[in-house]
Amino acid sequence: MKIGAKRALLWATTVLSLAAPAIAEAQTTEGEIVVTARRREENIQDVPLAVSALGAEQIEREGITNIMDLNGSVPNLVVSNGLGSGRSTPVFTIRGLSQQDLTMLSDPSVSLYVNEVPVPRPIGANLGFFDTANVQVLRGPQGTLFGRNTVGGAILVTPAAPTSDFEGAISQSAANFGTYETQGFINVPLDGSASIRVAGMWNQSDGYITDLVTGNEINSVDERAFRVGFDFHPTDSFNSLFTVMSATSDNGGTGGYNRTGAGTPFAHGRHETRSGLVNARSEIDVFSFENISTLELNEHVTFKNIAGYRELQNNTLEDTDGSDVLYLTIQRVTEQNQVSNELQLQLDYDWGNVIFGGFYFREKGDDQGLSAGSGAGAANPAADGVLETFEDLRDLPAFSDTWVGGSNTSWAIFAEGNFELDAILAGLSATVGARFNHDERDAYVRNRTAATCRFTVDHDNNTATPEINPGLAGCQLNLEASFEEPTYNLGVQYQATDDLMFYLATRHGYRSGGFGARGGTEATLRDAFEPELVTDYEFGMKSDWDIGGVFVRTNVAIFHAEYTDIQRLLTALTVPPTTVTWNAGRAEIQGIELEFLVRPTDWLEFSGFYAYTDSDFLEFIGPPPGNVDLSGNPFSRAPRNISSASAIVTLPIDPSLGEANVGVSFFHQDRYSGSDSFNPAIHWMEAHDLVDFTAEWNGVFGSSVDLSAWVRNAFDNEYVNPYFQNSVTTVNAVVDAEPRTYGVRLRYNFGGE
Repeated sequence: MKIGAKRALLWATTVLSLAAPAIAEAQTTEGEIVVTARRREENIQDVPLAVSALGAEQIEREGITNIMDLNGSVPNLVVSNGLGSGRSTPVFTIRGLSQQDLTMLSDPSVSLYVNEVPVPRPIGANLGFFDTANVQVLRGPQGTLFGRNTVGGAILVTPAAPTSDFEGAISQSAANFGTYETQGFINVPLDGSASIRVAGMWNQSDGYITDLVTGNEINSVDERAFRVGFDFHPTDSFNSLFTVMSATSDNGGTGGYNRTGAGTPFAHGRHETRSGLVNARSEIDVFSFENISTLELNEHVTFKNIAGYRELQNNTLEDTDGSDVLYLTIQRVTEQNQVSNELQLQLDYDWGNVIFGGFYFREKGDDQGLSAGSGAGAANPAADGVLETFEDLRDLPAFSDTWVGGSNTSWAIFAEGNFELDAILAGLSATVGARFNHDERDAYVRNRTAATCRFTVDHDNNTATPEINPGLAGCQLNLEASFEEPTYNLGVQYQATDDLMFYLATRHGYRSGGFGARGGTEATLRDAFEPELVTDYEFGMKSDWDIGGVFVRTNVAIFHAEYTDIQRLLTALTVPPTTVTWNAGRAEIQGIELEFLVRPTDWLEFSGFYAYTDSDFLEFIGPPPGNVDLSGNPFSRAPRNISSASAIVTLPIDPSLGEANVGVSFFHQDRYSGSDSFNPAIHWMEAHDLVDFTAEWNGVFGSSVDLSAWVRNAFDNEYVNPYFQNSVTTVNAVVDAEPRTYGVRLRYNFGGE
């Protein structure tokens, strides 16, 4: 069925179906932040794990308009460009754990959830980031309640849900580099048992990186999305929300360039390249819907069902080296769809609470990673002009295509309980949780060049005889594998006072195994890499203090994690060299995270965090041939120190004139390696410091108008982000980070109380 037909069917289903409420929003009321890190609503200070939450007001104030902007807002979270994909495909790292290979044959270390539905393929994740109720970042393994592929943690994004009030808003922002963003929503109660919320956004920017050959800005942005939520609650015991979103992007390229390594020309200034690639682009089409339904049988027993569907199409064309020589131009063409369902039984009694659940997930897709140019072993002299006008690498006489696809299926059963132990010690409780995970991969590999197959096959089922190249006619290898692992969560909590809680926990997490997509022989391609496993230990304290009338919040987490078979994307020194996913033996990661909030007066607030991470490989032998000892390599995308501090001052103006505040924030991040295949001469991303300023005037002169302004990277610090680093081609492509940006936003609110 074509996408258009599917959408028509699903929209019709939206109109005719019952639907359910989203999880509760993380919001601040008298210092309380409500989160759902344990799949139920709780005060963040009562949750015995490291979790940070950003509510709608903070997201608006800090100008967080896409998921990449979460950098600097949460301890030990690094959001970077996907390998050769730019901002359209963010890669998440928490406590040093991340994913570099983005094909369907492998899975992430940090999972993204939207409306409680897992989104394992992050392509287009930025497009859903509008009219957002909250973002929660859970750090450390989440192996019981969220399951597989959360060895580093999980990111939960919740769109704003319909309410019982008639209300709405429309906002327009304008910034330098020709940046304009329009957002709006309208919420309409239909009767006493239903309401609907419609929201949309349109984001445009000229970009800030200039191609000196074409004279155009490379990294332009044109993104559009809308979302509809329908809330139905016919009784006090049943409610249901259907959320449907459609989004598209027609962005330019990323504007990366080869900093060192291959020797191709890159003599240009900051925010400049000499690409000449006329049709650089990032085109994405995403459609999704979620349904969350809850039925309360009585005050103790609740059933909850979470259903989701998502499909995406992606076509990107990028010049990784940034030169006017056709050295390494890449294209990615992806189609993917997924369906999932989770059924929960929740029990809540005086002695504690328990959740039982079953989970099912299935995705299908096709992913082509194409490359052309001398750096890819696919030179095209006829197309290698100063201006490169081709639109698709498959139209060139020479190209290389890493072409994989298939289906992934996962199911799990789980249970977790929290039990009061007041009989032993007042305020003492325990958490016991376990989950069984089962994953299956049914894949195909069609790796090829324009002329022949890129791998050999065992044509006679005899490993003693040489493999042969099957040619294009036989260039498909079917692969199957299954993986399973029990995971758990064990912990004790002690609520010493209403405002002071200590916890100690140990958790076991699991990241599914898979296949390397780039092997040169059938034997290599069939050699599945093993699941990544972690057992961690975490001690934490959450506290609110009243010190001489000053409110102080301090949350601390100290963690130690032991990993086996960490998955890394490495270069095998074969002839020619190939890229393989490899299990990296054993490793340890330990560190500390501190978050603080101080309100000396009702007009002044300080907040911030500090995170220290020490990550070491204990055993890391690289792939054959060579089997080089790589245990001295640093973890990729894992800075040792990250810190942030901010201050907000509420200005003393008459309430009839509205409310106004100004703010300043500081962010520091140590240097880190941008690649799993580490080369100390070229792969370090430099440390950097950023200072931002904000100003807000809400209810201008007592009206329904809000006005805000901002300056980001106020001192115009220069630094780069990783983009495409691959020692096979000796490309060390980076992209210049955003320079100083500044802008204003005008918002009109209507309805409401």
